[in-house]
Amino acid sequence: MSALTRQPAAPDACIHASPDLFKTAMRRLAATVCALTTCHEGRRWAMTATAVSSLTAEPPSLIACVNRSASAHDAILASQCLCINILTEQQHETAKRLSGALGHSGERRFEDADWYTLATGAPALRGAAAALDCTIARSFIYETHTVLICLPRAIELGTMELPLLYSDRSYTKVRPW
Repeated sequence: MSALTRQPAAPDACIHASPDLFKTAMRRLAATVCALTTCHEGRRWAMTATAVSSLTAEPPSLIACVNRSASAHDAILASQCLCINILTEQQHETAKRLSGALGHSGERRFEDADWYTLATGAPALRGAAAALDCTIARSFIYETHTVLICLPRAIELGTMELPLLYSDRSYTKVRPW
């Protein structure tokens, strides 16, 4: 059987990958911090995420993975749109607020930042490295998360600031060579 037709391993084939060991390994994978935002029934929702990646250039599409227990999860699915805001190093306090780490929820997560809208009505963060305003083309549940296939309807490029990273349970900066 060729590599192209090989069947994926069954989940129980990963018996040496305990959840704790996996989490420790993933803490070593630095990732860009994004703010996922939406508006549903007149209410704004926000969260931070690092499980965001480009999928294809043609058509332009991204993948975003959202924990099903996140407060914004159901609103994102109900609205079928979200804005993926790529945060800069200067937006680390905004990231803390949007993540709920400072105790903020609901509309309070949007305080102390400048928000506007693009095509879908989802909040876009002024000053973000980029804002990709998307509709959701497909979604599916995988265990604790919903995987979203996102199609940009509008893209606004912000400043050329360095992206905010998250690694080993804390925000960090890019250190250029």
